[in-house]
Amino acid sequence: MMTMHWLLIFVVSVFGVRIVLKQLAAISRIKQTLGSSGEVVWIDEGKETPPFRHPRYRIIGKGDAIQVRDNGGFRLWEYKSRRRPVFHSDIQQARAAALASRAGGWDVREIAIKTALETKHLELPHADADLYDLIRNDVQTVQAAKKRKKLAAKPSKAKCRTCAFVNACHDAHA
Repeated sequence: MMTMHWLLIFVVSVFGVRIVLKQLAAISRIKQTLGSSGEVVWIDEGKETPPFRHPRYRIIGKGDAIQVRDNGGFRLWEYKSRRRPVFHSDIQQARAAALASRAGGWDVREIAIKTALETKHLELPHADADLYDLIRNDVQTVQAAKKRKKLAAKPSKAKCRTCAFVNACHDAHA
């Protein structure tokens, strides 16, 4: 019975060490990417990290990391692993995460989105209402989709080329 007890302690210890090493590796990767400008003070650790919620605007989100800015406030980082430029949807996602993070106590004043091809830095309005105005239309579209409302089609050659419904769609640009 005593052997089983020590075996259980050993297994739990190994898993604990693996989790800590994984977190340290993630912190190290992010710090290498960000360079030396500003301390990383928050990191998304996946499913274990709950999202931030802004109750007034009903926004839920989280970035990949939050970093102290040299000139005050915080910078929210959003990473995309693709080898493509930063898209408008990436900017809107980061803005929503920044707004939600503000409700969590982080004074996020800048967002940074990094892909394999480029990094974009954008200053944010100081007032939450002004920041929400930048994402309002997209938030309303997402809320309508969640309520299963019919949305307008926005076909394009790039989207239609990979769409499963291209042969059945009268708006297709294939």
